Amino acid sequence: MSALFEAILTHVPPPAAQADLPLQLQISTLDYNSYVGRIGIGRFAGGVGAPRRGVALRFGDQATDSPGSARC
Repeated sequence: MSALFEAILTHVPPPAAQADLPLQLQISTLDYNSYVGRIGIGRFAGGVGAPRRGVALRFGDQATDSPGSARC
């Protein structure tokens, strides 16, 4: 397995980072928990995430004032 891992690290380029863009998250799964509330699970599409970073929710062209937190 270590030879395969080394081959992947050698031949597969890292993703193109776009750290200067605002944080963008592409939600792929929605869930609900009675203790936490709504949960969106997804993948970062741009920007840099940090644990407990404040975020704002956006639906289409309208931003909501609903605060949230990102857990990485």
